[in-house]
Amino acid sequence: MATEIGNVVTLLDVARATDPKGQIPALVELMSQTNEMLDDIPWLECNNGTGHITVSRTGIPSGTWRKYNQLVIPGKSTRTQVTDTCGMLEAYSEIDAALAKLNNNDARWRLSEERGYIEGLNQDLAYGLFYADTAINPEQIMGLAARFDTPSATETNVGSQLIDGGGVSTDNTSLWLLLWGENTVHGIYPKGSKAGLTIDDKGQVTAGDATNGYMEVLRTHYKWDLGLCVRNWQAIVRVCNLDISDLKTAGADSDTSANLINLMIDAEERIPSALWAGGKAAWYCNKRVRTALKKQLINRSNTLIALEKLTGAGGLIRNTLTFDGIPLRRVDKIGIAEDRITGTFWS
Repeated sequence: MATEIGNVVTLLDVARATDPKGQIPALVELMSQTNEMLDDIPWLECNNGTGHITVSRTGIPSGTWRKYNQLVIPGKSTRTQVTDTCGMLEAYSEIDAALAKLNNNDARWRLSEERGYIEGLNQDLAYGLFYADTAINPEQIMGLAARFDTPSATETNVGSQLIDGGGVSTDNTSLWLLLWGENTVHGIYPKGSKAGLTIDDKGQVTAGDATNGYMEVLRTHYKWDLGLCVRNWQAIVRVCNLDISDLKTAGADSDTSANLINLMIDAEERIPSALWAGGKAAWYCNKRVRTALKKQLINRSNTLIALEKLTGAGGLIRNTLTFDGIPLRRVDKIGIAEDRITGTFWS
């Protein structure tokens, strides 16, 4: 399958264009080291303030075979308008000013102290992209799982993009295939703003209250406004109901009841051929699934799985597991205790 990035613009590209001072690009490179999704997601500025309005085709017109002098009834495609919104992800850090002074207020030391806050927001983003649901928490974004949670036996329905992994208990997980692109699925950020995590150094302030006392701290405000736009649901496939206990016994010569190789082939074929050109494909799973797949490298007859050196954000070269040439990204925020998804799956 083709995985050319085409004109897709990643967060690092946008950050470099919107923040010439270089602060946000440096943060993007730092975050991408622990969140491999940032190497893939293209980001577009919202076209309606903090919302992004798109039109998604829900039906394709059919033609008419005609004879001479026979009329042809005009056809039309059916479309629906979708508005995706941004959520505001924020945090504050406070470092003892005396401790900072002891370290000569060194910027590198301070960044090392605050890495935990940055990584926390990074993980919040990863979780939100998959599991946030505006129907439950309106202040968040609409994640993928809430959009792909009901199977359908109808091929023209979004539910046909769910594939049953066979698990029947509640210790299930999912494997996702996404084809990122401007016309498929991409990230969004508010109109007129900077893309990515921004940092506002509030300087030295007095923290505490009358009950517990006060202290001088160096306060930093972190803010990330973002959202997710799914313009074409056919560019996303969710392999759900993967039983974690089955994956533990997967080895080079056995794939147990969760036959990952066959399921991944099925997932690739759910994405229409016409969508592959110009997009960037990637698999996403947690460490349990990727471990099971990595063991398949020992099986010499398996030519679909390989370990390749791929360049990520900031030119960082990673040893990356690939399936059919598509990178397999590890996202540990993808759960290991998902409820079983039931219904009639398309096959």
